[in-house]
Amino acid sequence: MFIVIYDDDDCLCIPQSWDADCAGAICSGSRDKEVAVFESRDAARKAIGISAKFAALCKSQGKPANEDFLGKFRKNLRIVQLVPNAKVVTK
Repeated sequence: MFIVIYDDDDCLCIPQSWDADCAGAICSGSRDKEVAVFESRDAARKAIGISAKFAALCKSQGKPANEDFLGKFRKNLRIVQLVPNAKVVTK
């Protein structure tokens, strides 16, 4: 099992949740949302790809877009394997 986190190397580490506006897309979560969990790295990569395409579409239409999936910010997304009682290490 895997999750996707946004880690900007500056103490910000946010797990991704399912995006209510686009099926298959993910977005930064909150404590009120369930964390998106994936069976494989490929499934997590697919969700990142869908999210990037949705963000690009929104931006091209002049709508608010999730910049986490665009340009230089996308490199801050990390796929992390869930391991019981383990610390998250992204580097």
